[in-house]
Amino acid sequence: MVDEVPIACPSLRELRAIFGVATEDPMFDSYPVGPQNVESVQRLVSEPIDLSRFAYFVEADAIPQPSAHG
Repeated sequence: MVDEVPIACPSLRELRAIFGVATEDPMFDSYPVGPQNVESVQRLVSEPIDLSRFAYFVEADAIPQPSAHG
């Protein structure tokens, strides 16, 4: 690993859409960033993503869920 960059905290629904995973997937895995989703991921990070130089992955420790009252 060369570096770790925090991402803007999208909703779990947004992350599922970006990576094309099922709605019941808790996304406890590491997801590769590729040509099909690099633009969406780039909007969430401050550093430029250069797929020709590095491999990128998105991991989530905890993603806030919308409240039932909100």
